[in-house]
Amino acid sequence: MAVASVKKVELYAHRSCVDEVLAVLQERGICELSAAEKNSEDALPARVEEKGRDYAASLSDVNYLIRYLAPWYHDPVGSLGRMLGERDDVSVEALAKIAEACDAGAMAEEVRGREHRLTELRSEVQQIETLSHTLDGLSAFKPPLSMVTEGSRLVAGFLGTGRAENLQEWKDAVEAALGADVECAIFLPENGSQAAPWVSAFYLREAEGTLSEACLKHSVTKIDLPSTLTGTVGEEQEKLAARLKELGEEEKSCTDWLSDFAQEHMDEIRKTGDYLAIMKARQDAKDESERTEQVVLLQGWVPVHREAELRTALAPFEKTAALRLSDPAEGDDPPIVLENTGCARPFEMLTMLYGAPVYGSVDPSFPMMPFFLLFFGMCYADAGYGIVITAIAMYFLKKYQKMPDNIRQALKMVKYCGIATIIFGAVTGSWMGDMIDAFPFLAFLRPVKNFFTLLEPMKDPMLLLGISLALGIVHIYFGICLAAWANIREKKYFAACADQGGWLVLLTGLLIFGAGSFKAPGLVPVGKWMAIAGAVILVLTQGREKKGIFSKLISGCLSLYNVTSYLGDVLSYSRLLALGLVGGAVAMIINLMSSLCGGTAYVGWILALLIFFGGHVFSMVINILGAFVHPLRLQYVEFFGKFYSSGGAPFTPFRYKTDYVNVAPRDEA
Repeated sequence: MAVASVKKVELYAHRSCVDEVLAVLQERGICELSAAEKNSEDALPARVEEKGRDYAASLSDVNYLIRYLAPWYHDPVGSLGRMLGERDDVSVEALAKIAEACDAGAMAEEVRGREHRLTELRSEVQQIETLSHTLDGLSAFKPPLSMVTEGSRLVAGFLGTGRAENLQEWKDAVEAALGADVECAIFLPENGSQAAPWVSAFYLREAEGTLSEACLKHSVTKIDLPSTLTGTVGEEQEKLAARLKELGEEEKSCTDWLSDFAQEHMDEIRKTGDYLAIMKARQDAKDESERTEQVVLLQGWVPVHREAELRTALAPFEKTAALRLSDPAEGDDPPIVLENTGCARPFEMLTMLYGAPVYGSVDPSFPMMPFFLLFFGMCYADAGYGIVITAIAMYFLKKYQKMPDNIRQALKMVKYCGIATIIFGAVTGSWMGDMIDAFPFLAFLRPVKNFFTLLEPMKDPMLLLGISLALGIVHIYFGICLAAWANIREKKYFAACADQGGWLVLLTGLLIFGAGSFKAPGLVPVGKWMAIAGAVILVLTQGREKKGIFSKLISGCLSLYNVTSYLGDVLSYSRLLALGLVGGAVAMIINLMSSLCGGTAYVGWILALLIFFGGHVFSMVINILGAFVHPLRLQYVEFFGKFYSSGGAPFTPFRYKTDYVNVAPRDEA
């Protein structure tokens, strides 16, 4: 249950072999590399800067190509399959050859040109569509549009829009002001038409100011038309339609080219990206090192159980590299490696989700495992649902053999949770709710169901509530014992007896006192004196860090107030009953609705099947979230709060990190 021990790595390598050393370390994924400490006693005297290939720039071009070409690329594997490890196995040497033949910079430049042209085309299409929509509303305007966009030397044209009543007022005002020097017309659309009313005017250019004042006064807005429009509205619409067709053909040609380009080059682009990511990681590791003209210092951490593997990997460089391993010194911040095997390993991700433990403290993954599985089973509480999620997890585990380890462990955890749900569902007699009892044709299964049924929460919820609270007490006690064990490991014997021992005595006394009050009066004195003894221990010890006897006693007395928090913690476990009952009730309702619809003539069986399968799928999906979150909350708040110290940094080994290929070992290249 303890966090794995690590050792500090100091690797001095001659510059002639440092690239090969980094390649070996990256392939093995043995140790974590970190920035070299500037104040190390053995720090090299001067740092010499080196200039190498700009992998970041090349990777930026590749990432642009992958991102932009994605909509035009039909991946034969699929995103789910690729995420689950369905990738080609390619060696680094093969990736290097692909990357050398792939000119990502030239490809990116060519694709950017197409992207720019597509942007121009789509912008022009949008402008034409907007203009065409405007001309649709002006279909009743018969004169050539050149009368408005250009006019003549003496006469100008005007088109405007606004509210119908404002247009009439505007017309009257303009005619009153200009008289025979203006000719106005108003177009009002028919009722139900989406077209906007508009007005036209032809006037002497010298009256421009008067017209503008009238527009401002009566809220009439000028309709701006491009100067290129010279024909009639119908003629210009035909031209716009022809231009749209040309633009559409050019856009299709552009997208077809992008699609063909993506299908032809995406695979090599992706592999080039993975290679560049590998090389950039090596370059970053080298940049973070300390170096002179001849020597490079690489620093990091290695788990103790992989020390021998590290030495074996570096054996070929014994003449050009020197390895020194040491225990973490005071002030160091070692990375955290959780070391669990078997069925406890998948639960490491729950620990890391909360936060990595402090180095040297307790790893809660294994202690948490049985409680989380039990609580999940109690919350999901249906054997049928458990069979489904177990089968799904096992299917993916069997089909995708090369999936990443974190996904594999997550699916294993789902499988274990499904098995726990099957067990608890069988004990409570829940198989897709009351499916076996609700449908007469399943009556032959009732003896088997009844054989495994030990309690029925819907008929006796108080029994399950008592079990939930009892499990909560056990869970909390276990957390307190883990805190005591952690203190004993650190040789803090007094803290274990005073802090955890005092609370164990007090809480046990209160439990015995409470139980004796209801069932066994003879136990009441025992519980009372145990509670008093525990309270005395806490009062005398919990203020020991304070100065002065009065402050110590006050702090000790105030610590007893935490009894209420323990009571609240225990009551939190009632959620196990609540979630189990909710899931069972929903399943029963689905079965009832399905059986009622089954009696409908002709289509009854279809409705019954739709409601049954659709309802139970919905219930499974919606309830699995609560069945995961609430047991996890009980771990994080009620359990971890008693003993767990987080704040460590997870161990991140220097290894291959690729998105599209699995890097094959050298002997398989």
